[in-house]
Amino acid sequence: LQALLDRMEAMFKLSLFAQQIKAEDLIGRFPVLPLCLSLRSRLPQSVRAAVVQTLMPEKRQGCLDHHATITLKVDRTNLLATSLHQLQRHEPHMLAQRPIALKFRGEEGTGSGVTRDWLTQLSKELVDPNYGIVVHLGPDLRTIHPSPAGQIVHGNDLPKIMRTAGMVLGLAITMRVPLGVQLSSAALDLALGRSMTLRHLEELDKELAASCRALLQADPESVEGMGLTFVASNHSLMGEASSKPEVALVPGGESKAVTAANRGEYVRLLSAFCCGRGSTRTAATELVKGMLSVSPCFHQRFHKNPVEMLAGVSAADLALLIRGSEAGGSQSEGAPALSVAEWRRATAGHGFGEGGEEYIGTFFDVVEHELTSEERKSLLLFWTGLANLPLGGFSSLPSKPQLWCANEGAGKGASGEQLPQAH
Repeated sequence: LQALLDRMEAMFKLSLFAQQIKAEDLIGRFPVLPLCLSLRSRLPQSVRAAVVQTLMPEKRQGCLDHHATITLKVDRTNLLATSLHQLQRHEPHMLAQRPIALKFRGEEGTGSGVTRDWLTQLSKELVDPNYGIVVHLGPDLRTIHPSPAGQIVHGNDLPKIMRTAGMVLGLAITMRVPLGVQLSSAALDLALGRSMTLRHLEELDKELAASCRALLQADPESVEGMGLTFVASNHSLMGEASSKPEVALVPGGESKAVTAANRGEYVRLLSAFCCGRGSTRTAATELVKGMLSVSPCFHQRFHKNPVEMLAGVSAADLALLIRGSEAGGSQSEGAPALSVAEWRRATAGHGFGEGGEEYIGTFFDVVEHELTSEERKSLLLFWTGLANLPLGGFSSLPSKPQLWCANEGAGKGASGEQLPQAH
């Protein structure tokens, strides 16, 4: 078994990273992928992420037949509403199979860079806490979890909104557009029908989780003296005073005391209640369904059983694809700053002639020493259409960054006062 695992790991590294086998062919030949993903101790996370990439294969945007391309026309001044409307007009299986072209009304820009910019900006509006479909967790607030108050904010439209938001996440994965956020473990596991545990509760409420951990570790004699019963605090989802301050975790929970014998059951039920409050479970399920629905692999093999597609997949595996490289974050978010040295090595210069390396070096000296971390992220977005680096960093960008001498790359009429252009 050990020798088999070693050979399988080597096979994944060769076939996935070289990308010489189509994703659908790879899954068809090796139906044991879910088993391999479950072998967490054997597969490095980078390899696990590569396996997940075969489930969400990269969408190829180039298409000679313009009739096969799905064109989405959105308004930048009303980005969220117009984007959701455009996406909801198309069947997910068509979005999964056909190239997508994005057109901003009143703007001339076209191409994959415009589409990447659209996904980046749209995702920011979707995960804005003020929109009310997700809350942000973690010290850097980069982990998103469905808001338990989503149903209150959006009513019966919530399932459709969450499924469309999931489609945006899925398109970002298949177009390799890192969004700088990640899905919580609780959200993914709720959607897949997995049991909630203390680990999930800790992700959402560290203080409550610490109290539960102390309960589990307490001397058996002292547990009953704590006076706990099988109820959970039912604080209002919208901040107002709740009409029912406590909710029973089991029938008759108000009178069922927590003892040393049943404290494990109490923590499990409390974790499930807190992680799935309000509309959280429904929202998480629709979000993940939408994410999977824009993958061709879903329609080819897993449409009858979506849970099977993500068997063995963890939120950490998806995070590398949705969030992107840690180097894509800013210092204010608690993540490492962009590496200007790596940026420089990944950039090709054109038209500078003799002494070109000196000019390019001066440019990146300005980037490193005179721009703030947020300004560097803005430059990355302007240059590549990406606000965060993909898995693999600068070397994994959709196209190699190009730096042109103005007189060489800008054509006739170029001058030293011309503003930079991105193509």
